[in-house]
Amino acid sequence: MDHDEYRGRVYSRRCGAYQRHLRWTNFTFGRAGQRTRSRISRMGRSGPYSLNQSRQWFAYSINHVRPMVGAIVDVLTQTDVQVLWKFNKYGEYSDDELAPLKQFLDSGRLRLSNWLPIDVLSLLETGDIVASVHHGGSNCFHEAVNAGVPHVILPLWVDLYNFAALSETAGIGVWGCRDTSPNWTADGISNAIIKVVDGGDASISLREKAKSLGDKLRAGEKGRDISAREIAKLAYVK
Repeated sequence: MDHDEYRGRVYSRRCGAYQRHLRWTNFTFGRAGQRTRSRISRMGRSGPYSLNQSRQWFAYSINHVRPMVGAIVDVLTQTDVQVLWKFNKYGEYSDDELAPLKQFLDSGRLRLSNWLPIDVLSLLETGDIVASVHHGGSNCFHEAVNAGVPHVILPLWVDLYNFAALSETAGIGVWGCRDTSPNWTADGISNAIIKVVDGGDASISLREKAKSLGDKLRAGEKGRDISAREIAKLAYVK
């Protein structure tokens, strides 16, 4: 792939934020939402949730887990949100690194899972998620945009920075650890999450803009229907 082709693909992905983007689903929304609410209700508390998630291949090295643990402690101490964290371990390090989280795990305000047993879009569409924390991958970004959920993006390479910048430009997310990217700090992560969930002016603005964009996308024609129609045109032979 030459440089111009790569730039074109990145630009295409960025523009895709404003299109209905669905590639799921084996569940209907009703079934998925009901099942998801049943699962998260087992946390034992009502209230908003922050979803910390990246794709299945992403795993936390010691350099990622330490700042994330510190950030989650700060967020759970300073706000009333709950956290769903999709956590996979990368490399060898002691489980004691997670020890600061014990009180929140015991109280049910934090849930760790190495796999989300339901597709993420359905989880986001329940209305219980107030922030999606992710690395800036295309799927994570478009799912949250479609569901009208604000982002906290922690980009690690290449086009992930585009989505972090785009979320801020559109007023629907925060680029976490912007000054240190691709490296993370506990303060950088927690400050970004708190900005989205604390209910202040910035938080309200992010939620309103994210919801407005999501509403517009869901009201439009679905991407899968557009794709099917265009494929049918190509397949038609006179």
